[in-house]
Formats: sequence, structure tokens, C-alpha cells
Amino acid sequence: RILGEEHPDTITAMNNLANTLGAQGKLDESIAMFKNAYRKIVVLLGDHHPHSQVVCANLTRKSLGRFAILFLQTPQESEDELCQQTLSDFEQTFGSQHASTILLMKLIADLYERQDQLDKAERMYHRALEYSEDVSAPENTIHCGLISGLGRLYLRRGNWADADEVFRRELQRHEKAPGLEHTASIDAISGLYEVY
Repeated sequence: RILGEEHPDTITAMNNLANTLGAQGKLDESIAMFKNAYRKIVVLLGDHHPHSQVVCANLTRKSLGRFAILFLQTPQESEDELCQQTLSDFEQTFGSQHASTILLMKLIADLYERQDQLDKAERMYHRALEYSEDVSAPENTIHCGLISGLGRLYLRRGNWADADEVFRRELQRHEKAPGLEHTASIDAISGLYEVY
């Protein structure tokens, strides 16, 4: 009460309490506290401030952890609904073009692919890439993982032309920025090698 709810030290205390609640297995309370702290710190310091990024990382980690637990407990016929509800929650909390939301989209696309729901996986990869290309640097690991996932999905389907296009476009993107020795460039070259 002395510093007020909007003071950085108060928000840091909220972040610490949320971590403690999470460690006690109280995930829902922990996530609610992280969301409250995240909203306040972003208003106070902006999204790119280091303190905001710490709260964001904690919130993302706990939210993805809860998603993983719920996914393992959810009957297969309800998994898609859980994915969409979680994605909607992330979009409301972070926004569609935030790295945390794009990461969740990638994870959902990967899940769909592992379940042989290739059409759903492809749509989710494309959706995530649409947001990712606008906000990420060429060396962004989430974006690189999306390209790799989409390219490998095309390879799995025997769609060589699309796989070739995806990997070539990514290679060109990396030649302009981090260079051919960057690991993402090597992944794109590896994908092209698999095409041929």
C-alpha cells in the first residue's frame, strides 16, 4: 500500500508471488497473477523493457506448462478445442504478433503434424508465419522453426515444389542478414538437400 499497485517494486513482488504460486502447483492463480503483473508493467515501462520481458517470459512459461498438462489430460476429441481456447487466451493477453503467441502457434502446428492432421498443421504454420515475418529478424529461432516445420511438412506430403520454394526463400532471407554460416541458413540448405 505504501508504494501503490502501479509501482515497479509492487509489480516485481507480484511476479515473485506468481512464481511461488506456480511452484506450489497453483497454476491458475499463478497465471492470473502473472497476467495482472504483465498488464501493469507493460503500461508502466513498455513491452520491450527488461522487467516487462521477465514477467512476459514467466507468464509464457507457466501458460505453456499449463497447456501441456491440460493437453496430456484432454481426450483426443477435445484437443482441438483446447488448442483454440489457449491460442485465443494468448492473443488476448499478448496480441497476435507477439513472440509468445507465435511460439504457441508453432507448437500447435507441430502437435497437429504429429497427429497426422496435416491440413490443420499447414494452416497453423501459415498463420504463424504471416505474423512472424512482420515482426521477426531473419535469425529469429521461432520463425526459423516455422519455416523448417512447413518445409518438412511439404516434404512429408511429397510436395517437392512447395518445399523447394519455402527453403529457397528462407535461404535468400538468411543470405541477406546473418550469412550462410548461421545455423538457420544451414537448416534451409539441409531442407533443400532433402528436396533433391
